[in-house]
Amino acid sequence: MKSNTKRQGLFFIVASLFLLTSCLSYLNDIPGVSGSTYCTGEWSTCKTFYESKLAVKKNDKWGYINSSGATVIPFDYDDAAAFANGIAVVKINTLSNIINSKGQKILPTGYTQIIHDVDAGVLKYKSEGKWGLLSERGTKITEAIYDTMGNAFADGLLSVSSSAGCGYIDKNGVVKVPLTYQEAYSFTRGLGLVKTGGLYGFITPTNTFALASTYIDGYSFDAYDRAIVQISEMAYGLIDKAGTVLCTGDDITGSGPLYKVEVDYGTYHIYKADGTRFNDDVYTYVNFYGDYLANVEWAEGVNTFDKVVLFGQDGTILRAVNYTDADWIIGTDGKEYVIDETDGLEIQGSDSIIDLPGGRVLMITASHIVYHNGTKAGVITKTAAQTIVIPFEYDQMVLLSDNYAIVGQYSTYGVVNIHGTVVVPLTYSDFNFLVT
Repeated sequence: MKSNTKRQGLFFIVASLFLLTSCLSYLNDIPGVSGSTYCTGEWSTCKTFYESKLAVKKNDKWGYINSSGATVIPFDYDDAAAFANGIAVVKINTLSNIINSKGQKILPTGYTQIIHDVDAGVLKYKSEGKWGLLSERGTKITEAIYDTMGNAFADGLLSVSSSAGCGYIDKNGVVKVPLTYQEAYSFTRGLGLVKTGGLYGFITPTNTFALASTYIDGYSFDAYDRAIVQISEMAYGLIDKAGTVLCTGDDITGSGPLYKVEVDYGTYHIYKADGTRFNDDVYTYVNFYGDYLANVEWAEGVNTFDKVVLFGQDGTILRAVNYTDADWIIGTDGKEYVIDETDGLEIQGSDSIIDLPGGRVLMITASHIVYHNGTKAGVITKTAAQTIVIPFEYDQMVLLSDNYAIVGQYSTYGVVNIHGTVVVPLTYSDFNFLVT
């Protein structure tokens, strides 16, 4: 998808769902946190047990356990994903299939790949190099006739391509926008980015042009109803849904509420979604980590300014830490933090500062901090005087919204509750709370 999105709000649709800190290696070490995910919205959707089941791996086979650790679906699969809408995608030998809550196969034969679009209630399947649609009951909606399919349905439409071109189909497999475009990207904010005649424009779901194909390049509209487009060989613009150019630059990046605008080679300003300057500073480097969290650099006399900064919404600097001493994190409640590692850990939020003796902050929720003290990981309360709620006994840990934590120790995994009680023994070699 040609979408200029950065990590927004609580969840970031990237290879590792719970990389909520810049310590990228930490959760990458946990095998179950890579891949596509149903946890794409509020934190409350991200749970350990979906439909009372968790997919786990033991002795090279996958099965499902419940919150008591009992096996509820046997370990018969070569791969397995989380349950959603009463079904789960599994792999048997080299083919993907779907099973119901009793572990019964729904498809008589599998396919090369199956992807569950949970929100749309359909499955995308791949067979002999082509893509088609299935219902969640396993009935075929379309034959496998498309070369590519978009990530997910939006505004009831899914982008598809074939040798004829690119267009959109609905959940019933009906072609709603003919496959006549050179490129077509998922709808965002009610508009779809398409390319025709070598130029980009935006169409409505009824295939009328809201913004004509006049742009050399373009990106999908973001959550602030803004899109970045290339308006000439030397200039980019930030536009609204009426096509009004709000600001221009040699280059523009970002997805709101702030945008980096290159005004001269290697010189940048930060602009707001309304097209006005965010502040008066001129930067030599800007890299957004969150809505108001960024690494910025600029020359100030003979000194080079290079800091991780938490801005206020008025453009002022609330917190600033030297880049070489800084980490950063976005909490599951959407709040942004700079972490000063100069002497221990000082977690600096917009309205609070929490001190820890050292180690790494792995996650911050509304009420807890998942913290590695340099030896082991545990969970403490998010208070000035911290209380341990899950003991520091684990190598790896991810705390989910159903008050369970998946924990790892010596490459084996299990589950503890928020009080630290082990509910699933650490006997499994992998797990998956994601929907393939």
